[in-house]
Order: sequence, then C-alpha cells, then structure tokens
Amino acid sequence: MCDTQALVKKTIKAAQHTGHQTIALSGGVACNQALQSQLIKAAAHAGLKVQLTPPALTTDNAAVIAFAALLASENRPPDPLNLGINPNLSLGQ
Repeated sequence: MCDTQALVKKTIKAAQHTGHQTIALSGGVACNQALQSQLIKAAAHAGLKVQLTPPALTTDNAAVIAFAALLASENRPPDPLNLGINPNLSLGQ
C-alpha cells in the first residue's frame, strides 16, 4: 500500500470512528492531486464529504511550526549561548 492509499484509508477510518461527516484537507499535503482524488472518491463511497483548502491558502507544515516558534520566542528572553541542546527531546519536554 503506497503512502497516499494509507493516508486515505486511515483518514476515512478516523472520520467514521469519530462520527465526523466532513473531512478537511489542508496543509502542504492538500496540494497533492492524487491524494485529493483518492480521498474524494473514498469519502463519497463512505458517505462522507471532503472540504479542500484552496491552493493559495495551503502552506508547508514547517512554515506553521516556524511561525509558532517565532510567536513563542517573542514572549521570553533569549537563551544564553551556552545553553545545552538535546536534539532527542520530544516537543512536550
């Protein structure tokens, strides 16, 4: 099963599990036309609707994360240059 098929299958299953009738496709992945086509077809077969985000409003997730980091950094003093860095920490730590 390719990545697109896995995303579609899991998305349909999640919508059915949660009882949602509409699936919103957004972020950088929303521009993937193969994903759009397969998701619309699978959703229609499952009796669900798909709401696509206009391409001009889709962004790469990395841009959203960077913007969130910028906003968070504006509300605290800068870190010292000798700050210990651990790249293996999870986002919750």
